[in-house]
Amino acid sequence: MIIIRPIQETDLDKLYEISHKTGKGFTSLQPDKKFIEEKITHSVKSFNQERTNNRSSLFFFVAEDTYSKELIGTAGIKSAIGRYKPWYSYKVNKQIHTCSKLGVYNSVDILLLCNNHTGSSELCSLFLNPEYRGKMYGLPLSKSRFMFIKAHKKLFSDVIIAEMRGFLNENNKSPFWENFVRKFLPISFSKADFLSTIDKSFIAELMPRHPIYTNIIEQEAQDCIGVPHKYTVPAMRILQKEGFTYNKYIDIFDAGPLLECETKSINSVQNTQQFTVEINSSKSNKLNRRLMIANDKLANFRCTLTSAVNIEHQEEKIAIIDASLAEILLVSDGDKIYLLDPLLSNKSM
Repeated sequence: MIIIRPIQETDLDKLYEISHKTGKGFTSLQPDKKFIEEKITHSVKSFNQERTNNRSSLFFFVAEDTYSKELIGTAGIKSAIGRYKPWYSYKVNKQIHTCSKLGVYNSVDILLLCNNHTGSSELCSLFLNPEYRGKMYGLPLSKSRFMFIKAHKKLFSDVIIAEMRGFLNENNKSPFWENFVRKFLPISFSKADFLSTIDKSFIAELMPRHPIYTNIIEQEAQDCIGVPHKYTVPAMRILQKEGFTYNKYIDIFDAGPLLECETKSINSVQNTQQFTVEINSSKSNKLNRRLMIANDKLANFRCTLTSAVNIEHQEEKIAIIDASLAEILLVSDGDKIYLLDPLLSNKSM
């Protein structure tokens, strides 16, 4: 069984090992032990609602194989970006140039450096170990965040965004960085990516403050604008099915697309339903489909995928589970839990 839960201090070595598998451009999980340790500390404080030294809350989850005790994946949510440290993206706009005398009409894309998403919540750090891909683990890992958001709405903004990792060529390089950004930031992509997790002020200091016409950028870089990394495509499709859209905002380093959606409009937030727990092993019949089931706790949040639940509609919605599942979910009789069918939208339960 796979359990999705908050990161813990004891996960340091395992998370550090995962960070070496993420690859170039995975900004939120750098292969640096101090960085990983600080991320865990930040998340633990956030789950415990402690002060985080002028930083927005970070809720970082891991998926754990209960048999092997291995961590197979990660996912996270930042409560609000840009409030304590600047947060930048490029807005891709159209600029029209016409000359009636010459009969010329030109429509050109321009890049505007902006921080229009300041205050938004952000999905981040979705990663699944390669050996677990294609086995129905990535989908519930991504959707578990929406069940957490449903249970703790007050912690998050009315708008949620997600930055998709940008395109890398066969040489594992970003054409957008190499042919455009590097002209203003004469350092390596990896170093800039790491520095951006600490302090983004250098971006405003060194990147152009005026609109950039994309038609003066090399074609190879233009072709990357809004294009996701090949390994990011599945995660992007999941979010698009949730209602997230690409509104012409891109990452300033690799030009990956930024997706956004109103929190209340996210399909899995809308379709997650609350039930009351009844622990009764004799009545916990298996359904003909697997549902995601999560408790409503904060620091002790737990989520898993199971068919070992029976649903009854009485005066209130009842979810009947056995004692072993209740122990995994850290729930007792009368507690509230949430159910979601990860494969279907608007599924009545």
